[in-house]
Order: sequence, then structure tokens, then C-alpha cells
Amino acid sequence: MQKMALFVLFLLGILPGFIDAETGAKVPIVIGAYPDEDACGGLGEIRGIDKNGDGFVAVRSGPGTRYKIIDKIYSNGTRVHMCSSTGKWEGVVYGKGDCGTGSPLPAPQAYKGRCKSGWIFHRYVHLIAD
Repeated sequence: MQKMALFVLFLLGILPGFIDAETGAKVPIVIGAYPDEDACGGLGEIRGIDKNGDGFVAVRSGPGTRYKIIDKIYSNGTRVHMCSSTGKWEGVVYGKGDCGTGSPLPAPQAYKGRCKSGWIFHRYVHLIAD
């Protein structure tokens, strides 16, 4: 899956921004990697938020701690669409209502829907449905 994600990033011309984390560029979440499957392959749930610690899971602009925090998720049980993965990072789409990730797409593309998107460390995202 990781090699496929890198290949898709290369095809979309996104790979240079992916390599240079200090540019501050947002690494898009690629959806529709597999034409016969939903645009995002899994439904995940946020788990492991320590209310006595930070109290949130950071959503970052790219797959790594050197990328900026663009949002924070404060609730265990929050549902996210799992769309991409790179190393130990999950590219997710989340929000209320239809995020447009439940149907197949003809080709891979960067997510540009109405919901939020970003990268979360894999330990906090647990697959609950394919």
C-alpha cells in the first residue's frame, strides 16, 4: 500500500512536496487509488486520546511530526475515512455528513471535498470497517 501511495503521489506531481516537510506544504490525501473500491478503503475510529495528557490527536498537514498541526480531534470514537497511508501515518477525511468518499472513482486524485482532511499517526486510528 505504501508503494502504491508513493506512486500515486508521483503521478499527481505531489511527491516533491511530500519529500520536503519543511516547506510547510500540505500533502494531499489521495483518494480513489483502486477503481473497483470506494474512494477511501476503510472506516476508522479514533482511540487512545488521553484526557490527562494533551487531550487530543493532532491532525497534520503531512505524514510526519515535522508537518504543521492543522486540526485537533478531541474525542475518542470520532469516525474517519481511511484513504491513504504512508509509513506510520494515515491519511484521513472526516466531518459531518457525506464526505464523498463512499463510491469508486475512475482514477486517483487529491481529496478536495467539503470535509476536513489530514494525516494522523497510525496508533490513534483503528480500522472498524472495510
